[in-house]
Amino acid sequence: DVAPPPALGGLRDWDAREARVLAAALSVVIARLCDGSVSSDATQHAIPASLSLMDASDASMRFVGLECLVRIVTRAPPLILDELHPILLDALDRARALIARDGGGETVALYAHGAVLVLGKVLEPSVRRRAAAVFLDACLDDLGLWRDNAAKLELLRRLADVTLLLGPHGAAAHLRRLLPCLL
Repeated sequence: DVAPPPALGGLRDWDAREARVLAAALSVVIARLCDGSVSSDATQHAIPASLSLMDASDASMRFVGLECLVRIVTRAPPLILDELHPILLDALDRARALIARDGGGETVALYAHGAVLVLGKVLEPSVRRRAAAVFLDACLDDLGLWRDNAAKLELLRRLADVTLLLGPHGAAAHLRRLLPCLL
């Protein structure tokens, strides 16, 4: 029997050795759950588990949480994600802040893919454009700081999707910062 990880400051300690087995099992459950369309109830139960994994101090555990979140977001009903988008974008923003330390194009690609999925499922166009603009600004800031060229390239690939969410007038405001990154 594998006991759940002990509570640590209100969060589960995903860095404990025993927790790795539980995290792996949780990842498999979420993968199977998200194999087809996902109900609202399943989404509301699976999202907190993936967010908890994303709070781990270990980079590999955070990656598992990010994978789980992207699986959920890919299949979840847009109405649920629309309600939860501020929480999800906040979690993704915290993940983005750790990517510079974790590095790696694979992590960046998954993070950016998840963010674009969440942004695309925001139902209100003005809210979606505003959230996309905040995301784009944060990404452009990161491009100037990151040293990993593979990570930068992955982020630039996803920014094209974000500019589509902004619309022609919204994207134009960011061109002055975006163009130097492309050259």
